[in-house]
Amino acid sequence: MSSGLRGRARTALEKALTGAGSALDRGAMRVIQRAMQSNRRPPARRMEDARARMLALAEHYAGVESSFFGAPPAAEIAERPLAARAGAAEVVDLAWPSLYRPSWPGYGEELAKYGANATARARMYRGEGTGRPVIICLHGWGAGQPWIDERAFVISYLVRIGLDPILFQLPFHGERAPVQARRSGSLFLTAHLVRTNEAFGQTIFELRQLVQHARARGAPAVGVLGMSLGSYVTALWAGLDRDLAFAGALIPAVSMGALWWSHGSGSEQQRAAQKAGISAELLDHVFAVHAPLTRPPLLAREKLFIAAALGDRITPPEQARRLWRHWGEPTAVWLKGGHLAQVDRGDAFRALRRWLYSLGHAR
Repeated sequence: MSSGLRGRARTALEKALTGAGSALDRGAMRVIQRAMQSNRRPPARRMEDARARMLALAEHYAGVESSFFGAPPAAEIAERPLAARAGAAEVVDLAWPSLYRPSWPGYGEELAKYGANATARARMYRGEGTGRPVIICLHGWGAGQPWIDERAFVISYLVRIGLDPILFQLPFHGERAPVQARRSGSLFLTAHLVRTNEAFGQTIFELRQLVQHARARGAPAVGVLGMSLGSYVTALWAGLDRDLAFAGALIPAVSMGALWWSHGSGSEQQRAAQKAGISAELLDHVFAVHAPLTRPPLLAREKLFIAAALGDRITPPEQARRLWRHWGEPTAVWLKGGHLAQVDRGDAFRALRRWLYSLGHAR
């Protein structure tokens, strides 16, 4: 076969893979939308009330923005050894009480009712030797089960290239999903906007405690690698703490308002919301307190990394491009396929290794 024919065949295959990934994402989004939305149009009066509440929320969180991500006290983290796995010499489950205090008046009482969420949890994989950098891995929405996240982040590969990974469970996910939740993560991103905003506050609060613990145990460097929702947190965190060694974002999201609005396009709920004066811009104002693009990155460009999928229909490529521009155009890798079917993700992890090696954090 001539080089020209091989090139055209490769291009056709890449388009097919990207299209298949997009189709899978669209199917998944239909399932998610059915789970999160009612088919009935909300009464106009309720929508008007919702708009007034959103304006009040936006005003409140704008007023507390400078103090929203306060420094937490050191946590008393309990360690429970597990059988070694994923190429690690030692595997340890970490658990500690979440002492996060919400900023929204009265929400603390509601938060206290989500019993399982009151315990922060993570799982650490330690390789052979000492002086290994720690990489905190932040999963996507609906995940949070270590056996799934262990594969999603290819933990055995991260251990092999010289890192000690930690799988952190985001609030309301995995073992932290309370009895009120229908599934892992179902209480994190919902129309309950106070709970959504405060969940990001709780996340950063606990992650900072986890970093303190890792450094107290001798970690020479601590960085973060996020995926999907976890990448949103990663992008936010990179604008808060300059002492992170590195930050990598896989299939990232950066604007919750834009995502919610685009995924609700054409629905009865969105048409009713528009008539009541609710818009993607108003959602952005409510979410501004944790939106990654509202604050510049505190890490140098060479310490930032992005991998995104061209066919992604859950966190579309434009989200990654916005983050790439906001981060000063750092190292970026574009994958074929979609959000769920990351066809050439092996290339992304090899690029991740080269980037970490250039920083002195991998071998």
